[in-house]
Amino acid sequence: MPTPPIPASLTFTVRGDELDRTGAVGAAQLLRYLENGRWQATLAADNGMAALFTHGRKMVVRAQRMRVDAPVRWGEELTLLTWLARAGRTSVDIAHRLTRLSDGALVADAVLTGVQIDDAGRPTPLPEEVARLVGGPALDPALLAVALAPTLPPDAWSWPQTIRPSQTDLFRHVNHSRYVDLFEDARWFMERANGIPDWQPKRPLALVALEYRREAKAGDDVRVQLRARDSATLEAVLLRDAEILTRAALQVRD
Repeated sequence: MPTPPIPASLTFTVRGDELDRTGAVGAAQLLRYLENGRWQATLAADNGMAALFTHGRKMVVRAQRMRVDAPVRWGEELTLLTWLARAGRTSVDIAHRLTRLSDGALVADAVLTGVQIDDAGRPTPLPEEVARLVGGPALDPALLAVALAPTLPPDAWSWPQTIRPSQTDLFRHVNHSRYVDLFEDARWFMERANGIPDWQPKRPLALVALEYRREAKAGDDVRVQLRARDSATLEAVLLRDAEILTRAALQVRD
């Protein structure tokens, strides 16, 4: 199998319907850009990363980290690089770098950890040829080192919700980027209600770290819990009853 260019590159223009209420592209939409880049890189017929999806293999997202360095606005052209940063026995790290085309400014660095599964949902070994595709720019080690709280206390600020069908994707579960929407919505309501008095509000996200444990599906009654770790970091969990579905850390810009 021919080795593809690493990293794979995708250039696109920011559309008006991708902007959030601040007039910029929000963190969840940035994650959707990255997901589109992975689809392009891993499903292209002439790309070696397509081996990740041969012989009935699928991939589940287990964790994501993204650092946001610059805002993105309407009409800007962006270049997204996607490459395989690590290959283990059953898991991979797929890295991304998003830059502004006009001046080369760094917009975001990110890494996703995915686990290969078979048709029965069991972890399955990666194809041997995948290891030969590892390469690309070095990632900031701090991006991978963001700690997540194992759980939050019962008295942490809480925001109950019911998962709507519009929040699910073609796999009929909540897409990984939608969790960021949920956490950011919860942050807005928490700040509006002064739910965590020592929290410094109304600052854009600079870093988001997520760990996905269980799927959330339409009709699930869930709740977001938030707690301030320090003046720049919110710890977050999404719960279904007492079960943790997702853990996260949201770090705002100074």
